[in-house]
Amino acid sequence: MARSEACRARRRAWRKVHPEKRRAQRKAWMAANPAKRKAWRKKWKKANPQKVLKTNAAWRRAHPEFDVVHDERRRARRAAVPNAFGARDLREAKEVSCGICAYCLRPTKHLTIDHVTPLARGGSHTPENIVMACRSCNSKKGARGVLSMVNQDSWL
Repeated sequence: MARSEACRARRRAWRKVHPEKRRAQRKAWMAANPAKRKAWRKKWKKANPQKVLKTNAAWRRAHPEFDVVHDERRRARRAAVPNAFGARDLREAKEVSCGICAYCLRPTKHLTIDHVTPLARGGSHTPENIVMACRSCNSKKGARGVLSMVNQDSWL
């Protein structure tokens, strides 16, 4: 028993001294054993449900755009329209908008996804049909098209 403990101690010491080699070994093992890795991960998740929930919640807080995209995809599936808009597209749309609403042209921190042709009117959930709008303008527009809103005095 003492010998195996000494062996473990040597391994731990080696891992501390050579972290980059250990990382490379683990990466190679994971690439060579995807089925074992998947089985181990599944077993670990079942044994540690609280850690999984905590980790997932932390990830969602750090990446809120994925929740937004998930909700919008669900709406698009429900409306049975083409759905090709992902988190990368959302980041690009936010960068292009520079924090400015597409309708009132005011800068704001809280931009929302708006479909130019609404899903309820047969619009698609694709980058060509999506702009970033402030909550106020998005709510005013509702399920109407953009042209119906431009003609109203209250829009601008």
